[in-house]
Amino acid sequence: MAEEPLLVKLIRCPACEQLAPLRQANPRLYTVLGRESDRHVTGYRWLHGITTRVQPHHYRMWQCPKCLFADLAERVDPADPGLDAARQAFRDISIEKRMVLDSLRELVAPSPELDPQGAIAIHLAGLLVTSLAPPGRTVDHSRLGLIALRLAWLYREQEGPALRAEPGAEPPAPLAEATERLIQVLAEADSAVQDLRQLAEAPSEETVGGPCRPLVELVAVRLEALQTEVAALQMAMVQAGAPTAPAEPDASSGLVRALQALTPLWPDLPRDERQSLRLALEAFEYSYQYEDVGEHAEHGAAQLNLILDLLIRLGELERALDWTLQISKQAGDTVADLQRRMAEAKATQTLSGNDATAIQRRIAALNLSQRRAGERRREILELLLARDRDRIQDLLAQTPQLPLQERLQALRAAGIQDGVLALLTPELGEPAKEGAGWIRGLFRPR
Repeated sequence: MAEEPLLVKLIRCPACEQLAPLRQANPRLYTVLGRESDRHVTGYRWLHGITTRVQPHHYRMWQCPKCLFADLAERVDPADPGLDAARQAFRDISIEKRMVLDSLRELVAPSPELDPQGAIAIHLAGLLVTSLAPPGRTVDHSRLGLIALRLAWLYREQEGPALRAEPGAEPPAPLAEATERLIQVLAEADSAVQDLRQLAEAPSEETVGGPCRPLVELVAVRLEALQTEVAALQMAMVQAGAPTAPAEPDASSGLVRALQALTPLWPDLPRDERQSLRLALEAFEYSYQYEDVGEHAEHGAAQLNLILDLLIRLGELERALDWTLQISKQAGDTVADLQRRMAEAKATQTLSGNDATAIQRRIAALNLSQRRAGERRREILELLLARDRDRIQDLLAQTPQLPLQERLQALRAAGIQDGVLALLTPELGEPAKEGAGWIRGLFRPR
């Protein structure tokens, strides 16, 4: 018997304790083609020739059809103590919020397959339920941020235009970005392989059991990233070459009107991608600072990188720059602590082979995170330079005869970041470029 795209099982609702169906995409029947930097899946490939309209990430949120309680599908568990505050707040829900839940449920079509409107409605319901608890530590901000982030993905899919590559035109931005990411990952993979080759040319018991092992792990990580980026590029190429679909009636217009009508009952209701990203950012920042996520190195680093990506997407480049420094510091401090603990264990002969492998693996992952933070810092500085290009050009044009340090000081006084000045300094310090038009050439896109 052929497997179905959707798996259905009965679960007990954490709020009303009644049995209700939980539908999820069958993970054995599809593969992910690629992800954006904030983890949004850009496409799926269904196996065995299956043709379906099922979008797996539409089913990441579950709602009880009886009492309308909603939560992340992967975390629905009546025994979860983290739901205690949400359950109690849900029992005491106000009439206004109950009306919002009823109205949102009306947007969910009575069909086993969720359409985009139904997915957005259920995610909004989950967001409302999760935020019902009083402000402070009773709200699970990590959960809240994840729901808001997934809601932003759904809005992005509704707002994003179709892609089409015209003959002789520049490649669409997603295709160009996918190509650049693949080139970068290829360079990183090649660098890791070269490092491993150097150690392998002179093998010894020390290198095989020590530096060689984390390098093998790093190569494996690079190859996995390479596979992901190849799939993302293939997907971007398919999208770029696909003909634009004929115009259809705007199915989202009804959703927009419905959400506008609910705003008086729920003033903080996020109605677009940007509002949802803003909510996700605030929740993740609170979670990192006040919840225990920051105490776990790998999870904390992943949280920091996601916060960084959201800041960039929202255009808060200066804050993003500060976060890159925090990522590097956290990774560096954790690596130093791990190395200290490993040295102490070796000195007392209490370090097992498995423990050494686990520590080396964590160190390799943290070093990779630190290196990526440096790469993102350079990326952010270039974005800042592009953003402030006109203002910098005007300021430089006012001081063509001043010494280099005075020109830099004038830019610094105008609020230009030191990192941006570092990008400018090599160009400013070359007298040969002091002729007419050199400033304009400095800012010409490369």
